[in-house]
Amino acid sequence: MKMIDNGQTVRSVAASLGVGENLLHKWKSVRRAGASGLELEVIELRAKNRQLELERDILKKALSIFSREK
Repeated sequence: MKMIDNGQTVRSVAASLGVGENLLHKWKSVRRAGASGLELEVIELRAKNRQLELERDILKKALSIFSREK
């Protein structure tokens, strides 16, 4: 689960471990069900942080593309 928490996709983790994606999704939901309020908040904040970093990187690339001199 650390691999997924660190930003890797379920698909890539499943492929690298040789297990099914459904199994990882099941483990992920069991973990969430057993987590405390603070643990859930940390998991959600890390996911939000990854999403924001991805959006930032996309905007940086777009800015560099549109600001090139023609």
